[in-house]
Amino acid sequence: MSKFEKIDGREVGHAKRFAELKQNLQMNVQELYFQRFLKQEEVLVLLKEIAMAKDRNELRKVERKFHSGDAVAVSRADKDAEAFSEMQHFKIFLDKSIDKLAVSNWRDRFVLLLGKVNGSYEYNYHETLIKAWLAEFLEEVYRCHLVEKVDIRLLGEQLGSLLNEKNFNLPSFLKTQNGVSLGKRKPSFVESVDATMERFYKIEDLKNLLRDLADGIIIGGSMSDGPFFNIRKALDETGSADVDLIVILPEDKLDVSWWKKFQESDLFDDTARRVFFDRMNVFGALLQGGEVDIFSQKFHVRNTDFDISIHFFPPRVFDSMVGKQFQNDLLSDQDTIVVLNDFKAKEFPHAVCAQQNFLGEQYAFDVPAQRSVDGGVITELPSYIIQNHHFYPGIYQNLISPCFSVCYDRGGTMDRVTKFKSIMGKRAEQEKGACSEAQLLKSHIRHKIFSPELFKKYQ
Repeated sequence: MSKFEKIDGREVGHAKRFAELKQNLQMNVQELYFQRFLKQEEVLVLLKEIAMAKDRNELRKVERKFHSGDAVAVSRADKDAEAFSEMQHFKIFLDKSIDKLAVSNWRDRFVLLLGKVNGSYEYNYHETLIKAWLAEFLEEVYRCHLVEKVDIRLLGEQLGSLLNEKNFNLPSFLKTQNGVSLGKRKPSFVESVDATMERFYKIEDLKNLLRDLADGIIIGGSMSDGPFFNIRKALDETGSADVDLIVILPEDKLDVSWWKKFQESDLFDDTARRVFFDRMNVFGALLQGGEVDIFSQKFHVRNTDFDISIHFFPPRVFDSMVGKQFQNDLLSDQDTIVVLNDFKAKEFPHAVCAQQNFLGEQYAFDVPAQRSVDGGVITELPSYIIQNHHFYPGIYQNLISPCFSVCYDRGGTMDRVTKFKSIMGKRAEQEKGACSEAQLLKSHIRHKIFSPELFKKYQ
């Protein structure tokens, strides 16, 4: 049986449906790449043939080519070997550009990379990989600015100036949108760069407000698994990409006297701040009474099109989710469902919380009735699940898996999350021993839209 999903046999009535068929097939190619059924050279061949297909029959031909399972022989004999070689040379050049990258040299190196992209007509067939590689480069540039303690707004200004330079003609595929995947619009590379930097600015502003309060701040969600690649603006009904943060907040910092800088900030509007402090007082009492574990609050960022969702974890609760208790439960491998009582402003909108194991299989956790309290509701959500020797990461573990970014640490947060990542990796390898298709990446519900490079970085 083909590893590809079958293409719908019904008549394609219009261009939109045909585009969807192409997109589905491209996603299947990426999935096979993640699962290591396809090598990079095979992916390049497939992406080009899918892009060039003029009708449904030609798409079927692409699928049939791989029915025999002899994909390697097909790709080696393919006439696009020259294109593959060119792409390989680009990737080698990119890797060399990342080596010894610094604030002082990134711009010149990036210009050379873009020049190489612009100089080849072949690259538009492999735009997903090219955009993923460029995003990888910019992630390293961002880290350089953090390490060298250079204001990232300087990076944003330079990027904006460069990408909008009239005399510098970017390839069209870096400026065009890429359809919809998993219900979300796929932004162009240029849009994603701009949107990513705007969110990094606000994360830096928030970090400065919380540095005297928090033990650590972790960037999760799309800003950790898709910066410069999947981050989109609010240009249609699918909305913009929000920011998800986990803040490790000691219980003694719940007193409002610690929050003067936050109160005086204009990062969020007055109403949002007032609601937050009212809820924080309630959280303190609920936490002391053992009724809740964590506190979630969504803020709309003033003068932007996106929100920041912050999940406040007392250190002991965070440790129980990523540390010794979690590790011991994995070692015992007994069926268990560990829950977190989350103090939310509004009810969790789903009756079922579907979490995925390393095979991509879902466990449907029925969300219990949510109890109303002053300032919101208490919602039981899975911290993690072990069933029938399969591990299902919890909803907040998924924020920091398969990847994460610690943007502030004064209490060992980086060490804790790095150890958690190691535990996750070992468990994935353990389950892979029982089933070869098990992979860490599949435990994330949105793994199909991740960058093709993400699997190699976080396997």
